[in-house]
Amino acid sequence: MSKKILFVIAGPRLKGASAFAARTAAEGAGQGGADVEIVELPKLTHVQSMGCVSCMRCQISREYRCTLNDDLARLVARFPEFDVIVFSTPVFFFSMPAQIKGLIDRTFSLVKNVGGQVATPLANVQLALIVTSGGDREDSGVQTIYDAFRYYQEYANLKPLKYLYFGNTPDDPGKFAADPQAKAKAHSFGPVSYTHLTL
Repeated sequence: MSKKILFVIAGPRLKGASAFAARTAAEGAGQGGADVEIVELPKLTHVQSMGCVSCMRCQISREYRCTLNDDLARLVARFPEFDVIVFSTPVFFFSMPAQIKGLIDRTFSLVKNVGGQVATPLANVQLALIVTSGGDREDSGVQTIYDAFRYYQEYANLKPLKYLYFGNTPDDPGKFAADPQAKAKAHSFGPVSYTHLTL
């Protein structure tokens, strides 16, 4: 049975470097035999709140679901259906854009404390992260994004995070897309996201 992989394009620029990297990785995963789906966060139109409103209703519900009735809640509720979820984001002002921060906050509904133990339907889901930045690893803020995902992975006791980073990406996304090395690296990450391969 083929692996089901969800690619989440989280940055607001749908023709930007992180979007290109995600689509290229999805192409590689699909060519490797995976069942691929791509979601573009900026295109979700029915959103009550960008992120979590701390109502805590998800924590007293028997369901693993955000209780807000909007597109983000419906997307997050589908996460356990996938074998792999790949989040692709640029660095914005030394951290992640609001779109992906809001989405990750909503996944609070998928993590519950039951008798002192963390319970989640994501236990068998592999998380992967693609990050692009205009600066390099030392001065761009990319580590802030990586750490946020790693803390989440460790808290929920999930599989080790898979990670792909592109630094010093040009302002013109067309130049990034025209870089054969960047394209090959992104394409190769598709199969890496759901196998034991490494880059």
